[in-house]
Amino acid sequence: MQNQRNAPRLLLAAIAVATFHLHAAAIEVAPGLEVHGFGDAGYVRESVSPQSRTRAEHDLSLLGTFQVFQGGRVWTQLAHLSPNDHMRLDLLFFDGEIDAQTTVRIGQARLPIGVFNETRDVQSLRASASLPLLYAGDPVAIDNALRGVTLDRRYGSTALGSFQVEAFVAWGLVPGGEREENARLAGGRLTWVTAVNGLTLKLSGYTGHLRDVAGPNPKPLEQAFVGSARYEAGPWTLTAEAANSRAEDHAYGAGYIQLDRQLAPGWRAFLRAESVRDHALDGSDEAPRRHRRIAFGPAWDAQHWGLRLEAGRNSGRLAEVPADIAPQTLRSRWNDYRVSVNYIF
Repeated sequence: MQNQRNAPRLLLAAIAVATFHLHAAAIEVAPGLEVHGFGDAGYVRESVSPQSRTRAEHDLSLLGTFQVFQGGRVWTQLAHLSPNDHMRLDLLFFDGEIDAQTTVRIGQARLPIGVFNETRDVQSLRASASLPLLYAGDPVAIDNALRGVTLDRRYGSTALGSFQVEAFVAWGLVPGGEREENARLAGGRLTWVTAVNGLTLKLSGYTGHLRDVAGPNPKPLEQAFVGSARYEAGPWTLTAEAANSRAEDHAYGAGYIQLDRQLAPGWRAFLRAESVRDHALDGSDEAPRRHRRIAFGPAWDAQHWGLRLEAGRNSGRLAEVPADIAPQTLRSRWNDYRVSVNYIF
């Protein structure tokens, strides 16, 4: 238990020592071995009940890459995320080139799904402190890692644009990087960089069965499908995604549209409207749930540091009632405010 409590301090200390010695984008520990560090820490205040709640959040990661041979590299990442009070192995996979257009990944890697899933823990790559509800905060079966094999094939420019096809089979599903669930899954993602300047479309998903799950349905269906679009024009970026998923005895749907604007060097802002819904599939009389949110805020980034401020207006119901709040006191409309500092090397 003491080691678990000290884990975030040790990870922060490692990042601090590395930063003190080298200020490059990555640290080359030995020939072919590089270490990257990134993380964020902040506070969230919610008025979901008459007594406002404040909680701390953090996401700390150390990523190491080792070049085994030309075109072959091993990736591993250790992470410590709130509210889990322990270190975890987030990624461990081999990435090798078959030819100039084809690569293969073997091991535990992020599901190639949607826009943000592979980079969900690198806050500096987005303008918001929070992830869209499609990826975080509600169980829409998107924030998973797979243990399996992924084939990545890229096709050069054509009259229609360029294409990337990723296909995978998995024998394990790791929800949020936590305990592995024995599974048999298949899926993939098609990325189309269209001939329209600045427009990229993605279609991704997976389907299969969990195995060795206790309960009346020992092999529940697990699936998710996401459609994504992003358009960039000058200082503006418009992103929209819609998802439908199923996890055991519930079906989920989520979507959002987000507008980003570069305001000045180092400064940008975002505005996002989003919604998530779920309903039971087991024939129970459980009422369907819906959660809508509008969020906005500015972001500042320097070479290694960043700051995110965010305000959100919510309506509907949370997926889970916090343990310290009486269910009958929950509000159907509430606000949330976030501040987060992030760091990357």
